[in-house]
This record gives sequence, C-alpha cells and structure tokens, in this order.
Amino acid sequence: MNDTEEIGTLLQALGETVARLQALARVPEARWRRRPLDGGWSAAQILAHLRAADDIVAPRLLQVLARDEPPLPAFDERRWQDIAAYDARPPRELITAFAARRAELIAALRRRPAGDWERAGIHETAGRQTLREIARALAAHEREHLEALERLLAPFA
Repeated sequence: MNDTEEIGTLLQALGETVARLQALARVPEARWRRRPLDGGWSAAQILAHLRAADDIVAPRLLQVLARDEPPLPAFDERRWQDIAAYDARPPRELITAFAARRAELIAALRRRPAGDWERAGIHETAGRQTLREIARALAAHEREHLEALERLLAPFA
C-alpha cells in the first residue's frame, strides 16, 4: 500500500468511527448504562473512554503539524474520563460532540500533503511518534472499542 492509499485508509477509519457511533445513537439510554454480567464496562463507559481518548490523542495530531517535534504529554484516559464525567452525560450528546470534533480533525488532516504524515512529536513515555503512527494507533484503539460497543448494544443496533 502506498502512502496515499494508507493515508486514505486512515482517514476513512477515523470517519467510520463516527458513522458507527451515530448508528448506535438511537439505542435507548438505559441500555447504554446496563453493566454486562461479566462485570465489564457498560456501553456508556466505553463511549466515555472513546471520548476521553479522543480529547487526548486528536490534539496531538494537530500539535505534530503545528510545531516541530512537540512534546506530547502522557495522560491516563480513565482518569480523564472520570474528571470529565463523560459516562454521566447522555450518549447522544457525546456522539454529537464527538462527530463535530472528528469532522474538523479529518478536514484538517485531509488537506495535509503526504510528507506531513512523517512529522513527529515526542511522547513523554513512548518516545518519537509520527503523525501516521498516532493516527494508526487511534484508529486501532477505536476499532477495538467499537466492536465491544456493538456487541453490547447488538439487540438494539
């Protein structure tokens, strides 16, 4: 896969996160809040985690474009999600806000030349990370959690 194809695939994956979340937005809120029998996260908690991760990672993508090798601080997504109390907010509200932010991010990334995807930042624990690597990791993280969300909400989705 060449650079242009991979960038297109990454942008598509980041956009698919929104489409998949929007498809789940009509699920009744009570279902989002139901905890699985195995004691795992509720769908609302998974969505809160996705939103917190986006709050942390999406700005890194822009920082890498705006500054040469910016420092990228490490944050605990779970602590972030607790502080922001995203799991207490209505899922539809979170999905709407997520979709708007993601549309802005994709539009910004789409305008960048392929060479910009090799720009990097310095993550405080993971070291040097390129825009491409950060986007890949974000897309993979979202894909994993979306699959869990869809399984939890399957009877309604």
